[in-house]
Amino acid sequence: MMVVEMCCAPGLEASLSGLRWGLSRIFAGLGIDWREAPPRAVGTEAMWRGSAAVRMLLGDLAPAVGAGVLWVVDCPLADGLHPSLAGATLGRVAVVSARWSGEGEVLSVAAHETGHLLGLGHCRGSCLMHPVTTPQGARRRVLRLCSGCRR
Repeated sequence: MMVVEMCCAPGLEASLSGLRWGLSRIFAGLGIDWREAPPRAVGTEAMWRGSAAVRMLLGDLAPAVGAGVLWVVDCPLADGLHPSLAGATLGRVAVVSARWSGEGEVLSVAAHETGHLLGLGHCRGSCLMHPVTTPQGARRRVLRLCSGCRR
């Protein structure tokens, strides 16, 4: 069983419960123990040109042994190559921006990043692991794993 600790920036607590419900349905039967952690603000040291520097955030959020962390932040995300990111995963830490788009897209992005936490790569099929680069793509993305990824 994998533990996924869900955390959010202050002010996003109400959306975290809905996100947890949606993710538990998408990943039902995969043995994930979803836990909610207290809200935590993005440190100012992680801010870069008005966006949170993804690599710094991911490094700062190293989880307890055996746990994955899914963190929802209320700021834009960026790295040196991408000026606007919906989410990112590094090892056992994933971060999703609630500012990238609307609530439905946040679920799509959080599900995709959770797939990476589970060790899944990108998929070319009709699958939540299919990468998208726009909010419209996130809205259209299928919110289930294909048979190849579900194995």
